[in-house]
Amino acid sequence: MSAVSHRSQRRCALLLTLPLSLSALALPALPISAQDAPPASEHAHADHSEHAASAAGPDHADHASSAQDAETQAASAEHARHGHDHSAHADSTSAAAANASLPAAPSAEALPGTAAPAPSLYVCPMHPQITSETPGSCPICGMDLVARSRSAAQAAPVIEVDAGLRQALGIRTAEVDRRVLSPRVRAPAEVVADQHRIRHVHTRVPGWIEDLRVHALGERVGAGQVLMELYAPDLVAAQEDYLIALRSGGAGSRAQRAAGERLRRLGVDDEFIAALARRGSSLQRVPVLAPSSGVVTALDVRHGMYVEPSTVVLEITDLSEVWVSVSVFPEELERLGSGTIYAALNLPNQPDRLWRGEVSYVYPSQDAMTRTVQLRVPVPNRRGLLRVGQYMEARLRGEDGEPVLSVPSEAVIRTADGERVVVDAGEGRFRVAEVHAGLRVDGRTQILHGLKEGERVVVSAQFLLDSEAALRAGLQRLEAGHAH
Repeated sequence: MSAVSHRSQRRCALLLTLPLSLSALALPALPISAQDAPPASEHAHADHSEHAASAAGPDHADHASSAQDAETQAASAEHARHGHDHSAHADSTSAAAANASLPAAPSAEALPGTAAPAPSLYVCPMHPQITSETPGSCPICGMDLVARSRSAAQAAPVIEVDAGLRQALGIRTAEVDRRVLSPRVRAPAEVVADQHRIRHVHTRVPGWIEDLRVHALGERVGAGQVLMELYAPDLVAAQEDYLIALRSGGAGSRAQRAAGERLRRLGVDDEFIAALARRGSSLQRVPVLAPSSGVVTALDVRHGMYVEPSTVVLEITDLSEVWVSVSVFPEELERLGSGTIYAALNLPNQPDRLWRGEVSYVYPSQDAMTRTVQLRVPVPNRRGLLRVGQYMEARLRGEDGEPVLSVPSEAVIRTADGERVVVDAGEGRFRVAEVHAGLRVDGRTQILHGLKEGERVVVSAQFLLDSEAALRAGLQRLEAGHAH
């Protein structure tokens, strides 16, 4: 065998063993079983190649050695490159496996002890009363609503004022305390006639009015005064029957008593019957007397008219006592309570003259036009100063109740959005508090919600402090909107 053949065999043996060496360097060592071991023929072939190379001549051996060195260096470079790639791949694979085996880091929302963010409330920067649960624009100015957390939107700014400025502004405060507030209501009223003092005049027999003594409405008449003279054939016949009974049976007889009772039922009084017995003759025109004193408030007949028992001849009203009808809203009536309601009444043109009374009746119905309830107050009118149809001013007061939390009325700032006060927080600090006001009596206002007993509220210059608080609240909303 020639030297060239031996060199070729050695090169083939080297190329066969090179992949095994590279894989051994790049991969971790694994146990090799007997079946995976290389066959003995390969070792024998390699030994035979080495023996053949050594048996060759020195020239051929040196030449083969230099060629072998060159091939070995090339194989080493290739092996280093493949080894670096396999190492990088092995490192990345190991890091990925290690990361996969580690537990996932909890997110910020899942961290224990972390509070959930407050839901946003959208507020207008220029009009703080405009709020919305969803984004949008202000219906007043058209500006976009800015998102703020509810806690930040509801936090009221604190105004700090030094002592010198408080004195210059004239800031005064008052304590929130409990007092007895009697519910009071001012309401319009009207003078009406006492329905119990109205009398109608009717004739109990048909006839003709011969002499009418009353000619106009408003005339005053006295009890027993002659109003008219009536010619009625039935009355003339009843008088004749009485005279016949008196002549035949005498005074006190049964026939005379029956005839006298008939005259009384026809509207004739005892004085007329006594005069008839003394006179002994009947009257063609019988006088009609006024049943009570008062003022003629209805006159539906004239001289010579024919009337029947159903005809209202006159209406007489006694105005020595009148009713004052007071109109109040249902909520005002509820505020006055269910106890006794006291009334002080005066005429608009006479504010210094008062008529006092108590509500005697509350009407069960409500006026369909004015949506008010009528209260009845009986008032004496002996001097006749009150006239039916006059308007009056009524001040109603209910019974005293339990002490309630109250503040001076000037401390309450009333707006279209509600009511609020400026609270003195001490040490020159002031804040605005929303309140729910109730009764307003004698310069005091009841506070239902928003304040505690013992707190102090500002009663002068409170509008300046409220404006400053509103301005700062608007700036805070603007800053919060830009930060968002």
